[in-house]
Amino acid sequence: MRLLLFGTTLLVVACSSDLWAQMYANPAVWGFGGGYRHASTAAEGAARGMADFTRSAGAVNLMNSEAMINLTTAASQDIKNRVDATNAYFDMKAINREAREAAAGPRPTQEDLVRYAAARAPSRLSVSDLDPLSGQIDWPPALQDDAFAQGRAAMEQLFAQQARMGNLSLSQRSQVKQTTQGMADTLKQNIDAFSPQDYINAKNFLKGLEYELYAGAS
Repeated sequence: MRLLLFGTTLLVVACSSDLWAQMYANPAVWGFGGGYRHASTAAEGAARGMADFTRSAGAVNLMNSEAMINLTTAASQDIKNRVDATNAYFDMKAINREAREAAAGPRPTQEDLVRYAAARAPSRLSVSDLDPLSGQIDWPPALQDDAFAQGRAAMEQLFAQQARMGNLSLSQRSQVKQTTQGMADTLKQNIDAFSPQDYINAKNFLKGLEYELYAGAS
């Protein structure tokens, strides 16, 4: 019985050894791809390890290089986009400015500005409205109301002095301006009490008085 068991064991070992030999000799047949290979010596193993490490380091450097190139490209594109947006903004401003200038027509010359200023200036009062020799003022109907009595008295005194002296001091000129402005404010507050024509005549008369103050001094 023991001899039979021993013989069976030897047969199994022999078959197993033969099977492993076939698997190693034909790894693709047994589904092991290229099979398992190991270094035959410690030096060969170290060399293979160094080669694997070198390949890994090279792969890392390649990936880092590609990442840096991608980052630099993205940064350059961002700068280009900002520059393009800035140029587009200023180009649009220039187009708008040119369009406004074209719509407005040619710019006025210095002579044009002087002519426009003269056209906007109040008309000078006639000698019947303001006597340059005596300073007597002929007030329009709307300004003869009692609400303007104090202003009329102050203006008549100032213009009478200007007729005598030929000019007024800076403080007196300021008083004329303040008085005419106060009378204009009162006129506006009581606009419903006057006809449209009387209101316009009174308003222009007050402007004319202030203008005569400076025109007479020029």
